[in-house]
Amino acid sequence: MYPNIWLKKNSWNFTGEYFILNFPQDTWGLGGDSQEEDKLLVGSKHIRVYQNALIRIVPNFAIGMGYALDRRYAIDVAENQTITAMDSGKTSTSSGITFPAIFDNRRNTINPQQGFYAKLAYNLYLPGMGSDDRWASLFCDLRKYFRFSSNKTSILAFRSYYWTILSGNAPYLDMPATRWEPAWGSASRGIQQGRYRSNAILYGEAEYRFGITANDFLGGVVFTNVTAPSKYDTQQFIYLHPAVGAGIRLKFNKFSRTNVTLDYGVSKDFQSVYVNIGEAF
Repeated sequence: MYPNIWLKKNSWNFTGEYFILNFPQDTWGLGGDSQEEDKLLVGSKHIRVYQNALIRIVPNFAIGMGYALDRRYAIDVAENQTITAMDSGKTSTSSGITFPAIFDNRRNTINPQQGFYAKLAYNLYLPGMGSDDRWASLFCDLRKYFRFSSNKTSILAFRSYYWTILSGNAPYLDMPATRWEPAWGSASRGIQQGRYRSNAILYGEAEYRFGITANDFLGGVVFTNVTAPSKYDTQQFIYLHPAVGAGIRLKFNKFSRTNVTLDYGVSKDFQSVYVNIGEAF
């Protein structure tokens, strides 16, 4: 569940993320240079409870505070593998407070036509709140949209984020990893979820959105992105992992401009199809 509740005149915004997963997934170790042969299957059960409350300070800008919990248990690590970052039977708990700040002047957040979005979130996990260790992270997300005046259905969209561990010992499965970014949307299309994991990730993406039919019922996109996980335990982003793709859009709701999206992304070692309601970012 992803609740997003606004009070009168947008004075307060309550956002959350709640899920329970029974989720075996491959992982490849730490650092931007992890190899395909390092693949390790890790099974776990995962409970997430994120809840933030933000108050509008001035138009388009809000700050807030919240709570974040990631608890993983029944961790099951495949034997005879090259990675020894985890042991079977262990549990992992990260529990702490969050401090988000958001600037957003987009007129339509479901399918932005123009505007700018920026989010900065500082998370502090504390043993006094149930966390296994004290550690902190920072997430910065930037998005910009340009609409061509000659064609209102043509949009050029850009996104970039920076996600890093600032201090302490973060649990392995809670470290920055591809397609696990703590933000709405879908990044690293064409890269397998969890394929790259490190103490920091730098990411960039560009997408061109265009109409196909005159009534805007059918549209398309082409995109490219680059994921740069750091050399482990540094801020050196020397490993670049690009992906490209294309997709189609079917108008689901004309009033909100909500689309049903079907995308295909491909990279050096992976390809996948993505189906969703709403744009990738």
